[in-house]
Amino acid sequence: MLATLFDYPFDQRRNLPKISDMALGGPPQADMTMEQMMERQQAFMPLFIALHGPLDARKDGPPASDLISLLSQDP
Repeated sequence: MLATLFDYPFDQRRNLPKISDMALGGPPQADMTMEQMMERQQAFMPLFIALHGPLDARKDGPPASDLISLLSQDP
């Protein structure tokens, strides 16, 4: 459902829970090494970019009634 609503590539829809878990997992923990923090960020960024891409693509586009356009064009 979220893949459809967010115009996220359907074949990558299983990444959506991963993005959510990483984003809502909180800040890095005090006992994490710098290497662990970098690994976490490297795992998160490609997932986030794929989710954020449709928003950026529609932000300056013509007004439309799909959810992504409405979200991206809302002041």
